[in-house]
Amino acid sequence: MPKKWNFLWDKTGKNPHSYDFDEIGDLETDRDNHNVPVYDYDTSLEDADSQAERNIVYNLDKADYYKYPLVIKDLRKEFKGIAGRKNKVATKNFSLRIKKGEILGLLGPNGAGKTTVISMLTGLFPATSGNAWVAGFDIKN
Repeated sequence: MPKKWNFLWDKTGKNPHSYDFDEIGDLETDRDNHNVPVYDYDTSLEDADSQAERNIVYNLDKADYYKYPLVIKDLRKEFKGIAGRKNKVATKNFSLRIKKGEILGLLGPNGAGKTTVISMLTGLFPATSGNAWVAGFDIKN
């Protein structure tokens, strides 16, 4: 859908996408408070590589995020259901870290959430929960 060059701002000049930093149930806050990851799905269904990557991301010190070009921690996006239907989960608790010099390619079938992840990283969509850091900068700020 085409948009005007200034679509990120409303007529007052403020960004219409506001983030609720006090959102109850935010996965990162729950993990930090209880030191236990919180999921709404069975993590045993993940392959070994995905589990290993999630563990690496969880064990990173927040002070070291600036050392990585990209750190994604439990990024999730849900779109509201239409006409009484339940919410549609586009990206479900995605975790990843990219080292300097690595090249990233997102592969998957249609509807896997690739475009949604990129849209959240670039600020087009706010994340429902989780967070990401691009060159050490928080995408929610």
